[in-house]
Amino acid sequence: MGGSRDSLRLRRAIGGALGALACAAAKAYAGDAARLVCGEAVQMHGGIGFTWEHDLHFFFKRAKTLELHYGATETQLERVLAAAGY
Repeated sequence: MGGSRDSLRLRRAIGGALGALACAAAKAYAGDAARLVCGEAVQMHGGIGFTWEHDLHFFFKRAKTLELHYGATETQLERVLAAAGY
């Protein structure tokens, strides 16, 4: 009976570590992608891309705010390394 509980605890611990690793990696990738896409879109649209007449400024500001709120790519990569045991 005790072995069964220990096995369940071990699976939960491993699942939690892998979940943290996957979550931090996904956040790092999504943050980089959002910043790249919004930056390129502003460049492509020129000055109009960052004015109130175009919605692009809203997406650019949202991507930057979410990056600050949820952690920059460097922070997420540090979490990936910590979850991986480095």
